[in-house]
Amino acid sequence: MLDRAPLMPARVRVAYYVLAFQRLVRDRELSDLMLYTEAIKVLYLLADNAPRLQRDLRRDLEGAMLERAVGELAAAAARDADATRVDAQAHSRSGNGRD
Repeated sequence: MLDRAPLMPARVRVAYYVLAFQRLVRDRELSDLMLYTEAIKVLYLLADNAPRLQRDLRRDLEGAMLERAVGELAAAAARDADATRVDAQAHSRSGNGRD
């Protein structure tokens, strides 16, 4: 599905990435490294697609009210992706298991 995501409207891509992230966090089968790798990927995809959603919302009067929230979502997703990457590096160095 992720390979078809660029063809979807921005609102669908953002919703898909949020749902994918929720499923990912609940998957206890993933190793630490795989969890961190996938979480980073999903967070960066979310951060990348949120500005597109923001542009789409500008065309709609009701959407204009959501524009700021989407901008904050993009910034938060990018920060979380960066923080997760740093955590993954620290975890891989320390050899800690998943909580």
